[in-house]
Amino acid sequence: MGEAVEYEQPIVVTYAGEYEELAFCGYVDKVDPQKYLQLSNGNQTKRIPFTKLLAVDWP
Repeated sequence: MGEAVEYEQPIVVTYAGEYEELAFCGYVDKVDPQKYLQLSNGNQTKRIPFTKLLAVDWP
């Protein structure tokens, strides 16, 4: 994740939804080390709590 921020590269995050795994691809906007990861992709922004984070990959 640090490399994605440093080199401004998008990442694909897989996280737990209510009933299934979900994924979001975007650039790291903000990280609160105790709470969440915030990604943006165009005009979409997604804040994902670390408690729901399953995987982080390069696209």
